[in-house]
Amino acid sequence: MITFGSFLAFSMPPSTSRASSHIHAPRDSDFIDAAAARGRLKHNFTEIVMFIVMYFALLLEHIGLSFERAERHRRDEYLASARDLVDLELRMRLLERDGYPR
Repeated sequence: MITFGSFLAFSMPPSTSRASSHIHAPRDSDFIDAAAARGRLKHNFTEIVMFIVMYFALLLEHIGLSFERAERHRRDEYLASARDLVDLELRMRLLERDGYPR
């Protein structure tokens, strides 16, 4: 965890004999911190990609369910438009055998 004190210690240049110099040689901890940041970025990128893939899969599933619902509704309307029981049985056989009549 970064605290305000550690932030100030990191951002302030080390004391040198020249007062005007704000450039300091990199410390080993600077490289370790940069490597850790790259690791976190790579981990976050992986999480983002996985989230997008999962969201896309859920979206496709939702679209598929919507098509199934619409198909079921069309089938029910087709069967409900039968004139009598004989016509209903005929339509049911046609649906089982061929799908929707053209």
